[in-house]
Amino acid sequence: MGFNNENWGMVNTEYKLKPEQITYFGINSIDDFEMKKIKKLNIDYIHRDELLTKAPGDLIPEGVPIHISFDVDVLDRGYVPCTGTPVDRGLEPEIVDVVLKHLKGQVVSMDIVEYNPFLGNVKENDMSLYSILRATQGFLKN
Repeated sequence: MGFNNENWGMVNTEYKLKPEQITYFGINSIDDFEMKKIKKLNIDYIHRDELLTKAPGDLIPEGVPIHISFDVDVLDRGYVPCTGTPVDRGLEPEIVDVVLKHLKGQVVSMDIVEYNPFLGNVKENDMSLYSILRATQGFLKN
């Protein structure tokens, strides 16, 4: 969206992503700077607690093409300790799996971010990877 001052090798600096195209889904732990940016840009967000009380179809419009950037720190630290910002009261992998399965027909692209294998030991890495797989297994199956 053009918030940094670096060029990153871009020839065309017309930014394609607009704040109104973003919905933060399942946020739980957010710092003051992030919340100020969300409010200033009027970015839509769905809090973790709202996600737990409503059906995915009630939160995201059907038929809209979606890119998902699955930030693994939306999962509770007990499931994914190998992330830079592990959170308490994060989501369980099965909740994320239900949401992703519901959105599967709308997803045009997806990335999985914030997993960092250098932040944990072998057991924590295995647990993190297993939890990420559990959260995405229904979406990744044919």
